[in-house]
Amino acid sequence: MNEPIPSARLLRWYPAAWRARYGHELAALLEDTYGDDPIPWRTRVATAKAGLVQHLRASGLHGDREHPADHARSGSLLVLCGWAFFVVGGAMLAKFNEQWSNGTPRHDRWLPTAGYVAIEVAAAVGFVIVLTAGLIALPPLCRALRQSGWAFVSRPLLQVATVATTTVLVAVPVLIWAHHLNARQRNGGLAAYTVCFFVVGFLAVATLATATGGVVSIAARLDLSPSSVRRLARLALAMVTVMGVVAVGTAVWWISLAVHAPSVLGGRAPLDLVLLGVLMAAGLALGATGATRIVGSLPDLRARG
Repeated sequence: MNEPIPSARLLRWYPAAWRARYGHELAALLEDTYGDDPIPWRTRVATAKAGLVQHLRASGLHGDREHPADHARSGSLLVLCGWAFFVVGGAMLAKFNEQWSNGTPRHDRWLPTAGYVAIEVAAAVGFVIVLTAGLIALPPLCRALRQSGWAFVSRPLLQVATVATTTVLVAVPVLIWAHHLNARQRNGGLAAYTVCFFVVGFLAVATLATATGGVVSIAARLDLSPSSVRRLARLALAMVTVMGVVAVGTAVWWISLAVHAPSVLGGRAPLDLVLLGVLMAAGLALGATGATRIVGSLPDLRARG
């Protein structure tokens, strides 16, 4: 049997700013509708879903279809989040560089080499795209800082600095320790080091996730001109293409090694390569969603100048 749930608990699904502005109205509605009776599960789920949507709106990742610029901006930010998944996957792929080239017969190296080169070139193009997007967003950011001061960026910067500092403090001793270990110990032969390595990896991913979240939070609040939104949207579409090239290059590299040098993969797909595939699939899903929003918004953006 459903137990009564105070409306205040349901309101926690919503962002604090939304609760401060509209929370009392929703609480009053729930109280008028259900009184002291239990709130049905359907209403709880609907309320939670609506709260999560408001969180996405506040983050800039849920654009308003009625406003093409807002919709295109949210699509571009989704692509950026997708690219962050690829950055993590690329770091995982890099650890196989020396291993696969030494373990693959010379006459069978051309195909995995072609895939790996495609990945490296696409990654370099992706870096240029991100840098270019940053330069486009720099003038609006400077204007925001002049108008609002450092309060405009203080919270996300503090979060990134906290996580990054923790990562460095943990990573430095582990890296020093690694220099005193042999190759076997560094590659699974020493359980304690393996645990520390995964802890550092987790913290590095947390740093990237926090930094990406900070960029999204700041970018969602920038006052961008229509031309800037269009340029950023086109860069995001180019980034989706880059992500596709990376994914294809990774598939070519992986399949060719499985066929010609299965010993490099240990005769099966290592867990980290499986995770790499999952990360890239998630990144492509975000990129495709963002690209769909952008493509649907660009005609209206052009029409409005």
